Amino acid sequence: MALDVMVAFEVLSPSNSRMEMANTLRFYDQYGAEAYYNYDPERHQLEIGLRRRESLKRAEQEAAKADRLADRLRALGIDPNHL
Repeated sequence: MALDVMVAFEVLSPSNSRMEMANTLRFYDQYGAEAYYNYDPERHQLEIGLRRRESLKRAEQEAAKADRLADRLRALGIDPNHL
């Protein structure tokens, strides 16, 4: 089975398990997706996977920037989960 997947977007629902989402990531990785975006609307978190050589890897730099921004907002008394 050949798929031509460039970008995959997933939005978590309360019924999704971590195992199910890990399996979904492996599926898109196996079929050559160049990028994978997984959004959790309850936590307001976006996980990004980008193809690095042969596999999808979590985009750590983007995640670290998002964490720093959330920390800065909290320091200012702003809840980043309620923007």
